[in-house]
Amino acid sequence: MKRSSIVYLVLVASAGLVLLGVVTLLEWPALVSILPYLLFLSVLGAIAESQAVMIGEDKAITVAFANSLCALVLFGPAGTAWVLFLSVLGAVIKVQPGVYRHLFNTPLYKTLFNASNYVLTVMASGTVYALLGGEPLHSLGIREAAAVFAFLARNLPAIVAAILAFILVNTGLLAVYFALEAGKGAFRQWLSVFRWSIPSLLGIGCLGLILVVMFQSFGLVAVVLFFGPLMLARYTFVLYSSLKRGYLDTIKAMAAAIEAKDYYTIGHSRRVEEYCMMVAEQMRLPAGRMETLKYAALLHDVGKIGISEAILNKPGRLTTAEYAEIRRHPEIGYRMLEEIDFLKDAVHIIKTHHVHYDGTGYPAHADAGGEILESRIICVADAYDAMTSDRPYRKAMSEEAALSELRRCAGRQFDPAVVDAFIHALDARHGHVRPMPHGAPREGANPT
Repeated sequence: MKRSSIVYLVLVASAGLVLLGVVTLLEWPALVSILPYLLFLSVLGAIAESQAVMIGEDKAITVAFANSLCALVLFGPAGTAWVLFLSVLGAVIKVQPGVYRHLFNTPLYKTLFNASNYVLTVMASGTVYALLGGEPLHSLGIREAAAVFAFLARNLPAIVAAILAFILVNTGLLAVYFALEAGKGAFRQWLSVFRWSIPSLLGIGCLGLILVVMFQSFGLVAVVLFFGPLMLARYTFVLYSSLKRGYLDTIKAMAAAIEAKDYYTIGHSRRVEEYCMMVAEQMRLPAGRMETLKYAALLHDVGKIGISEAILNKPGRLTTAEYAEIRRHPEIGYRMLEEIDFLKDAVHIIKTHHVHYDGTGYPAHADAGGEILESRIICVADAYDAMTSDRPYRKAMSEEAALSELRRCAGRQFDPAVVDAFIHALDARHGHVRPMPHGAPREGANPT
């Protein structure tokens, strides 16, 4: 790790531990009186933290936030800080089959940073809750379910504000660390890594409010019984996630099969996918469209399976007939994949990724022509990677030469807005951030 990152981790861990100690001393009598409940919620929190569900290659989510929100509304920030602190210490997370991460095999600074992050977060969100008139429900003596619902309805604005504060502080502290490691802006890192989490955690917050009712009106047994269906829902989602990962693994295997046949383009599909994701983030495509684009980028050349290896690996320039054969690969790919249901949106992108912005290119009769934004993104990413890679008949261009060619052909072969977004994303990756070019589309532009 960078020195600045280490200093930051130490500062956050120290601040969290000091704050936890201070609030414990200030509220010791109140904490002792609710200690059994805090230990109970800590156990549930550790279980929930241990049951993370992967929802992508690099993202995971748990229902632990529901437990945290329940503790905050019931007992206030001091008690919740201890619940979260102990939940982190007690979590046992499955990293891969047969491999688990826990307190005793994780560097202490990481554990203390994560636990202290939660302490700082809950104290901030608890302060927001209190400033907006929220009170710890458990101290009010309200037991009837109807009265508890009325309390939650009355304090809903304060609860929503506390949820948003929790999310922003928690993810913000992590984003600063990632920014220090990557040498990029914290806000950009937050948008890239955590933006997706807000709707998910708001949804999990609703479960937290149900837990409040269960806990306050029906007791600890009801909370345990409520956790049963939650774990069942988690199991169902795990199956769904596993199925989606299976789809992606299959796609990667197909991409590898293409590259095994055309050895001059080894790694091409993964690089094109990476470039496409950079542009999609820059243009703020919705998550669903980004996933479809990922599939299409990995499989954009799958039709080359139907092209002769003698043509694909010819050491010199192609004849007119051979080039015409190569130009068949988008349609071959389309026919190969059109009956696969989960690729139904990607196949049209694959078919049209060589259709130019001005309608030229191939196949000439492709439906939608160059109107599909995702196709235009792949067109730019594919061309850039081809220009910056060695080919049997030429050496790779420099990055600057390839970018100059993209600019020169913008408006004819390439969508100018996609070229602008690509160059901006590439600059940002190299640490040369400049303002987004005027006119580049944002989310929802040119829908497929």
